[in-house]
This record gives sequence, structure tokens and C-alpha cells, in this order.
Amino acid sequence: MSLGKLSPEAGVALLGLGSALRGQDPAQAVLGAQRVLEQRRLQEEQEEQKRQQEELRKKINEQIDLQDIPESQKVLLKQMSLKDQYSALYPSTGKNLPNSYQEYLLTDPTPSQAEYSAFLDRNQSPGTLLQVIDKEGNFVQNIYSKDFKNNEDEFKKQGYRVTSIAAPLEAAGVKEQQDREKVSKKIEPIKSKYLTNSNLVRGFNKMAETIYESPEASASLVAGGANALKFIEQNIEGFADLVDRDDLIDIKETFNNSPIAVDTNRDFTEEISRVSQASNIQRSQILDLAFLFAAARGQEGRGLSDRDFQNALNILQGGIGAEQKIAILEDVALRLREDYLFEVDIEERLGAEDEEFVNQLNKLKDIPVFVNPYRAVKTTNDVERIRIKLN
Repeated sequence: MSLGKLSPEAGVALLGLGSALRGQDPAQAVLGAQRVLEQRRLQEEQEEQKRQQEELRKKINEQIDLQDIPESQKVLLKQMSLKDQYSALYPSTGKNLPNSYQEYLLTDPTPSQAEYSAFLDRNQSPGTLLQVIDKEGNFVQNIYSKDFKNNEDEFKKQGYRVTSIAAPLEAAGVKEQQDREKVSKKIEPIKSKYLTNSNLVRGFNKMAETIYESPEASASLVAGGANALKFIEQNIEGFADLVDRDDLIDIKETFNNSPIAVDTNRDFTEEISRVSQASNIQRSQILDLAFLFAAARGQEGRGLSDRDFQNALNILQGGIGAEQKIAILEDVALRLREDYLFEVDIEERLGAEDEEFVNQLNKLKDIPVFVNPYRAVKTTNDVERIRIKLN
């Protein structure tokens, strides 16, 4: 005869009976079994509570995504506890206490039935969830209105005050933060071009000075090719990083296979091959230098222009004298500087009403100037130093 599935209680009773029949203490066996059952029951309750909390967080995050508020505020809300999220989305009026076990979990992650019942029977509410801000409007913490009222004097001593974060959920300093993010987003591409242009001009100045001052280096650098490229790699900050950028792999491969200027559709295949063979450098190395010039215009992710190709070829090719090589460096540096400052001027005119943006932009106007050592007047103790060539 089948007795069917026994209840836990019946199983404990049978365990005690079996212990007695074996001459063991049935009370100890029953107590041990009851402890195991209680632990299992608590574990199951905790797992169920965790599951319900995860479901609630998912639902509340979905509600946050539906709110008509800035993205930065949504991120802030999602970082709050479940309790604070719920309070922010559904501000308490003192009457709308939790009316379900799921809602109660938002206020107590480890509840008991007695605590739940007592909570439902209470007559007082903590009030609305507020945010504490300092004198500059920076966020300090979240707090319920009741708790703030109880500690109001202490907050005032520190210069703190409270504002509402109820819908539309405007957090303290959010507008200021959004303005800063907006300026940063506009200024970052310009800053990147500023750094690339500055590093290029400094590197070219060092190259020109080396060509002018050192006959041995002059012969090597004027000849172009691998030596010139190595000098550029070592003396232009950021060039190596640009060469190794993963986000440019695909576009570099495209131009390596088909080196056609994006603005003129001019095919540079033959010219690149000629310089590559004459200078003993790879096609890809010539393109790396061309992409450096594109980066100075902020266009490295879009392709190479006619001028980018031509600049790289002119610098790496040989067959010219020292003064001609420096003149090429000067021409490239001057054009890049003029293009950059022209763009900055346009940006300043378009963003004239944004004072912070203009202030940031003004810091990015001090581009280094290329100095041609053949035309520069160098003095020592106010006495002009003249370089004399011996035939």
C-alpha cells in the first residue's frame, strides 16, 4: 500500500520513531531534522524574496526608461536602492502605504510576517524622498522629508538645503552638469586636433633644426625614406598611438588596397609605389604618415584627402636639398595651422552665446609656429649669428 508523499512534519515524526526503534534518542533526531527543515525553509524564502526583488527592479527600471527626463537622471535613478527608486517614481502622500508583499520588499529586504503586518498597520509615513544639496548646488544625499525635518538644524549649520526629486525628477546641479557635458562634447574633437597639430609642428621644428645644424643628420633626413619616417615616429608625440589604433584598421586596409583621395578621387597608387621603392619603405608606412595629417584635421576616421597623400609623399621622398626639405615641412605646418585656426574661428562665431565653450576654445588657439632656420634671425647677447656655408 502506498502512503503517498509525506509532509515534512510527517517525515520528522517517522525519523523520530525510527531513531527510537534503533535505540537512539528520538528527541535529538527530531530537533536536528527540524533545524534542517527550518534552514531549508528560510533559504527558500530568501531565494523567493531575491527573485521578487529582481523582478521589481526590472519593472522599475522599465518605468524609469519611460520617464521624460534627461538620460543622466535615469542613470542616477537606476543606481539608487529599490526603496529609493520606488519612492522617487511614486512619491508618498502619507496615505499610499505598501499594499502588497512585493511593494513591502522595497522597504525591507529581509522581512518577516510580523514586520510586514506591523508595517501595514502603521499610521505614519517617512514623507517624500528629497535630495540634500550644498551651497554650490552639488548633490549630497537623498533623505526623506521627515528625517530632514528632525535634523534640519544640523543640515542648516552645514549650509545644506533640500529640493524635490519628484517628477520631473530634476536632480541638483543636473543642468550645470548637462551644460558641462555639452561643452565637453563640443570641445573634445577640437582639442584632439589642437594636440595633433601642436605635436606635428613641434616635431617638424625639431626635424628642421636637426637638418640645419647637423650635416650627417641632414644627409639622412633629406634623403627621406625610412630614416625620415623613423625620426618622425620618435619626435612627433602621438604618432605611434595613431599607427596602433584598432578603430582605423579597416579604413587603413581600404586605402592600402585603393589609395584614392576622398575629395578629388585622385589615385595615388603609382606615386606611392615610386616613393616606396625609391625610399625602401612600405606602402602602409606612407599611409600611416598620411593618416597623421588627416588626424590633424580630425578626419582620420573618414579617409585621406589629396593633400594628406601629397604631404606624406613630399616629406618622405628624396632627391632634394636640405633647404627644399625644410621648405616642404614649413609649407605643411603652415597649411595645417591655418586650417585649424580657421576652423576654430568658425566654431567661435557659431558658439558665441556659449561663454564657457568660448572660454575653453580660447585656450586652444595657441598653436606653435614653425620656424624655418634658414630665415630665422638667431642672436646671442643681441649679436646676430650668421651661418656661413663653405664651398
